[in-house]
Amino acid sequence: MVKIVAAAIVLLAGINPCTGQNLDTFSRVPSGPSTRYTVELLVSIPDTAHPRALFTWPRGRLGHVFLGLSKTTDTTRVVEYLGFYARSPFLAFTTGLPVKSRLADNHGHVYNAGIRLRLTAGAWDTLLVRLREDAGRRYSILSFNCVHYALDVVNSVRRKPLSPPLARVPGRASGGYLTPNGVYILLCTMRSGPEGKDIIVRRGWADPEKDILLASDTTAGDRDSTAGAAAFGRRRG
Repeated sequence: MVKIVAAAIVLLAGINPCTGQNLDTFSRVPSGPSTRYTVELLVSIPDTAHPRALFTWPRGRLGHVFLGLSKTTDTTRVVEYLGFYARSPFLAFTTGLPVKSRLADNHGHVYNAGIRLRLTAGAWDTLLVRLREDAGRRYSILSFNCVHYALDVVNSVRRKPLSPPLARVPGRASGGYLTPNGVYILLCTMRSGPEGKDIIVRRGWADPEKDILLASDTTAGDRDSTAGAAAFGRRRG
């Protein structure tokens, strides 16, 4: 357990803190009939070959869920990547108690799957309100971690909430915890459904100039590999 905690601290080290200024940058883009708004739920997991593994050993790599937000006109575009973290990872992971939280800039963070939602101006405003409100909540590894944060923000503007499978608790017949792995598994299963065109399952980095859904308005599902989803399909059951 100590090694896992240490690995988590190393993983979080060097992340740039996010302030309200990150969201204020969206005001640089004028709002109008032609303005386009998108939000993406992005997830990374330790090992896509074993989608249910919560961490890798001995490296102790953990999963993460974060958001990509974009506001675009024909001439101007702003993109932000935001993740929810504990201010003190050591306390969060060793005690399991709620601790002070922070948003962090997740530009360049690796992802293994994601889903894009195109929003109306009203839904965009609703999403930003929820994003700011939830950013003030305390971080809990069990009851309000990066997965809870990202899902709560995205589900505030979805007609049908995303509901990932829970990680089972050993020794209990029911109940469980939200994990990045559950989000990844959910997106893999959704690839064959009506939202499949807006879901990507492959490794990439949160960078709009290089390799992310937000890089263009082209439907990601039409151009990206389905290898990750196929790998999950072969292993589930």
